[in-house]
Amino acid sequence: MEDIAAAMGKRKSFLYYYFPGKAEVLRAVAEREFEQMAAAIRMAVERETKAEDRLRAYMRERAVQLMERIESVRRLHSTFTSSEDLVEFLQVNDFRRTFDTRERVFLKEIMQSGVAHGQFRFLSDADIDSFCAFSLSSLRGSELDLMLDPVDLEHYDTRSVAMVDLLLDGLRPRGGGDHS
Repeated sequence: MEDIAAAMGKRKSFLYYYFPGKAEVLRAVAEREFEQMAAAIRMAVERETKAEDRLRAYMRERAVQLMERIESVRRLHSTFTSSEDLVEFLQVNDFRRTFDTRERVFLKEIMQSGVAHGQFRFLSDADIDSFCAFSLSSLRGSELDLMLDPVDLEHYDTRSVAMVDLLLDGLRPRGGGDHS
């Protein structure tokens, strides 16, 4: 708390006026970052009209947002000096689960719109749910790899879009407009 207050040019008592402890500060920062990421992703997606382009925009902007934040997350990770710090970080991960749920709903909307407009082949709700769960798990795994070793960070956004293009080959309607 002293380091945070010093970085702000304030006394520690100033922070305690607004936050009971370090966990609450960490959570507030994480919430703000997740909200900013979500807004940027949504804006990028909403600029597109075709489902394929919306999916590409989703992946590209998500990667860009991660790349902008990866170093600060790595620095934060390196500050964990005790099990208490780790518990506080895991409490932030509870908020991450909330963000992930919202992200899954948003990705599902993109997929359902693509199916409804014939831009993607017919997929049941269960198939769309599976696609979203798999995609987000894959993205989180990639994020973890980048936090541990950011060597691939430079091309992460283009690789994410390339993976979407591979996925799209399986999502496009098959011949003659048959959506079954």
